[in-house]
Amino acid sequence: MVALKDITSDLLDKRDTSTKTTADYLQPHFDVLTPDMPLGVALQHFMAFQGKRLPVVESAAHPKLTSVVYKTSLLDAYFRMNPTC
Repeated sequence: MVALKDITSDLLDKRDTSTKTTADYLQPHFDVLTPDMPLGVALQHFMAFQGKRLPVVESAAHPKLTSVVYKTSLLDAYFRMNPTC
């Protein structure tokens, strides 16, 4: 995963990016979501993550990217399913 904030930071600080590649921006560790993950667990992943979206992979054993989930979409779904929160 590449964090947009890292690229933006370099550009805003006018750092020389002419020799950088995507590999220079790769994040070695990040949370992922899976399709079978309960909304509450996915919400916990987002609470520990400062970004706006997380990747969705087929499974932990087969981490093929299938989609992304936006924090606002997850919160909207969670509160629609739990109106007393």
